[in-house]
Amino acid sequence: MKTLILGGTREARELADIASGERGFEIVSSLAGRVRAPVLPVGEVRVGGFGGAEGLREWLAGNGIEAVVDATHPFAGGITANAAAAAAALGLPVLHVRRPGWLERDGDRWVRVPDLALAAEAAAALGKRVFLTIGRQGVAAFANSEGWFLIRAIDPPEGAVPPQHELLLARGPFSV
Repeated sequence: MKTLILGGTREARELADIASGERGFEIVSSLAGRVRAPVLPVGEVRVGGFGGAEGLREWLAGNGIEAVVDATHPFAGGITANAAAAAAALGLPVLHVRRPGWLERDGDRWVRVPDLALAAEAAAALGKRVFLTIGRQGVAAFANSEGWFLIRAIDPPEGAVPPQHELLLARGPFSV
């Protein structure tokens, strides 16, 4: 079965390895191209966008894809919606793979916000030292924030950064 895995995550790489090896699926993995030197999965790999749901639908049909697996990063909401729409339009099965979220525990102090702009506002009110691990693309939302930021990303941010920061370039997964 020719399967498109929308990936870029560790889970997507592991799935490509298992599906192509043990299961004999023909796998095409798609990466968004957000990281300069991605860790590549086994099999065929394409990098870059599709041009929305319609572009993805055309690509799926033109490449004989029989199933779609969305194993993208939890922040990648656009491709998840596009994958669901494109697969539905073609009657293809689609599987959404999501890593479990963090669980709130006794003693935690969670502050939920709907977007990065409000996260930047909330961070300023919570303390003077912030560990920011949102990826390089969202860092600019914190550029006018006071306080000190440890910014963990795979690649350096391209836009504005908070005036007081240290950049830690590292690729997960990480142990505690």
